[in-house]
Amino acid sequence: MQVFAKRIVISGLLLLTGCGPVNNLATSEYNLTTFSARHYTSKPHTASILVTQPDAAAALQTDQMLYMKKPFQLEPFAKNVWVSQPAEMIYPLMVQSLQASGYFSTVASSPYNQGAMYRLDTQLLDFKQNFIKYPSVFE
Repeated sequence: MQVFAKRIVISGLLLLTGCGPVNNLATSEYNLTTFSARHYTSKPHTASILVTQPDAAAALQTDQMLYMKKPFQLEPFAKNVWVSQPAEMIYPLMVQSLQASGYFSTVASSPYNQGAMYRLDTQLLDFKQNFIKYPSVFE
């Protein structure tokens, strides 16, 4: 009888070890690395601009990649994430794009730059894959 009881206890313990927490680590991380290098035909100005980090909507203050299958319902992809929050990835691309445009003599990104003639403040309101439309589109 003791051997039977030991087998039941060991079997129960083996079954319980398989019921541990599920590990849903992301398998793919994505980064935004390219920017618009469109060349403008207008002549450069002597104006300078300060570019501040974009403010992000609450739903976008995460590294999760979001998608939409139903209106107003965002869901995260199971195994894909951004390397960092979208607003943090877009910020250097905005600065690089403005620098490459040649339109401004100075493009500053330091929050302590007081001499800029213009200031660009932005908000990131939407950043998702929309599967409601066919074919799906990134918005």
